[in-house]
Amino acid sequence: MADYIPTKDVYEGEGVTNFARVTVGSTGLDLLNAQTTSITLNVYDISSSNTTPTTVVDAVGALTPLTTYLFDTLKTTTDDAAYTRDDDGYNFKHTYDGTTSLDEGGKLFLMEYKFVLISLPDKFVYFRVKTLSAWSQ
Repeated sequence: MADYIPTKDVYEGEGVTNFARVTVGSTGLDLLNAQTTSITLNVYDISSSNTTPTTVVDAVGALTPLTTYLFDTLKTTTDDAAYTRDDDGYNFKHTYDGTTSLDEGGKLFLMEYKFVLISLPDKFVYFRVKTLSAWSQ
């Protein structure tokens, strides 16, 4: 099962912070640390296909420790003013440094987070990131 988050625009070379409310199975219950073995991130350049990951531009690998990125209690704007999506909150947050792979404007990237779960199928969360060209070069 996969969740897709709307496309974000960032200037080339800038980082991006991704927030998500990750749920499991058909229950809609929030994913917990105890259910999760690992979280990995791959970043793909999908500029030419717009949907199909073709070229891995950054294989970040495992995000550790899990508790830094996945929270057992939902966080809201009260906890983090940067979160403005809704009033429900998020249980996953990751800030990606884009200085290497998001360094060229006019491109479209797919960030694929893979959550390996203990007794359930793997969970994927996707973010699309569009890089904008900086004005002064």
